[in-house]
Amino acid sequence: MALDEFSIIQKIKDKRVSWSDVINRIEFETSYVDQYFSEGYFDEVGGIQYTSYDFDASTGKISITGITKRYNTDNFTMISNLIDQLNFSPFFNNVAMKSFTKSGSSDEGYTATLKLDLELQKDAVDSEDKPIQVESMPGFLTPQKGVPITK
Repeated sequence: MALDEFSIIQKIKDKRVSWSDVINRIEFETSYVDQYFSEGYFDEVGGIQYTSYDFDASTGKISITGITKRYNTDNFTMISNLIDQLNFSPFFNNVAMKSFTKSGSSDEGYTATLKLDLELQKDAVDSEDKPIQVESMPGFLTPQKGVPITK
């Protein structure tokens, strides 16, 4: 009986997704498009700001809601660059923009709301979590036996 319970616990653990790692990866990819992302300069220089994430662990689908702010009219260009960057990443695919609205002026900046849907490449996330196999280590990292230690 204990073996079955252990197997169930292990299966649940194996299917677990580290959503904080997924958010970190989204933010990392976003920093390629917005050089000031998450650095506190959104009000001064504009950029991308996420307001919510929605995750569906059973399907691997992610929805991101946020805003962009630009002092020129390039909001849509920034969003399309973000979509391209996320699609280029080995962690995500099928990135699609579900809605786009834009308002503002050149004095206050142009803001646009965005809603992106994307899918998590589960294999890519899992590959980072796998422990390194000792057999696959390069020869120079293999412990040497009988080698004297010098000071």
